[in-house]
Amino acid sequence: MKRFLTNSMLATIAALALHGCGDPEQAGGPEGPADGPPVLSNDGESVARVVKTGEKQYVEKDGKRVGEGYASVGVPVFGPSGNNIAFVATAGEKQFLVKNGKRVGDTYDSVAPPVFSPDGKSVAFTVTRGGKTFVMRDGKPVGEGGYVSTGQPVYSRDGASIAFPARRDGKAFVVKDGARIGPEFSAVPVHLGRIQDLAFLGNSESVVYTVRMAREHVLVVVRNGAASELEYGMIGSVAVSPDGRSIACAVNSGGGWSVLKDEETVGGPYDGVAEIVFGPDGTALFYVARMDGKWAVIKDGTPAGKPYDRIGGIVFGPDGRSVAFRAVAGRSMFVVKGGAKASGNYDRISGLKTSADKTKLVFVGTRRKEAARVELPW
Repeated sequence: MKRFLTNSMLATIAALALHGCGDPEQAGGPEGPADGPPVLSNDGESVARVVKTGEKQYVEKDGKRVGEGYASVGVPVFGPSGNNIAFVATAGEKQFLVKNGKRVGDTYDSVAPPVFSPDGKSVAFTVTRGGKTFVMRDGKPVGEGGYVSTGQPVYSRDGASIAFPARRDGKAFVVKDGARIGPEFSAVPVHLGRIQDLAFLGNSESVVYTVRMAREHVLVVVRNGAASELEYGMIGSVAVSPDGRSIACAVNSGGGWSVLKDEETVGGPYDGVAEIVFGPDGTALFYVARMDGKWAVIKDGTPAGKPYDRIGGIVFGPDGRSVAFRAVAGRSMFVVKGGAKASGNYDRISGLKTSADKTKLVFVGTRRKEAARVELPW
């Protein structure tokens, strides 16, 4: 079923970065709508976008303005459901965060895109003022701040804790709830010591992340204050199981890319690996791998369907075992469900999701600059 969107109902989906290939959100056809491509809420029910009227920009959700207009606004971000929405706004030379139409906290020199807590009640964001960087939670600083730079904050699964990568005095480290945890790494020159893939494990005391060094990448696991380090030539995508007990990652130490689960090889070598994700019950591991110039979805080391030119956006069906994803063949993009093509061809597919009631696949499909919210039965 299609629900066509007027210009007042379109929005922007942030592309999911895949190691080795771009997420096939666009197949090489026309660009998205002039006012900005569509952002779909996590439950698939709401659509937001940025529109410009005169000298001001507005965020619209399902055709209705969210708060007032500003000189410019950033890409809107939904909370876990479609009830909460936040974005960065600019007025004069200052920026600030707007949540559900109201400003959160003070104004700053710059504000990074926000992150919602798992329950949607709290929002965290990174700000810069006077050359120093701080992480804010609901408008209040997390810890002392004043870092040279930080990465995007991450919430624990219960929403009680916040962690983020930071730099100061030539060192890179992770900060949790305002205090440093785990080892420090040299951040000189500035391209070294880059901390990525930060995620909480089963509780608010344990985290995992990767660090890029001069000759190797390091996988760091901090469990209840004790840190362990594993070195590889390169580390790509990292995933944590739903219960937080298992860690999977793509690694390459010179013989091609392999996928590891709890340090044991699941599959490989491949020409590239992208988008590793655990199944809903945490037992099966899915990922996208490149072989002989094509990309395929792999389940526990075994191909789970035919290969395509590009693949991205794996989502799970109501049984927790069926999968769907975006695929590109030539210049056409479409949805693959249960191993077969399940939709028509589009120039762009944004935000493929399973609906909140788990009965439908939902996405925004664009053809010749006309966007529609599309539903497919699972």
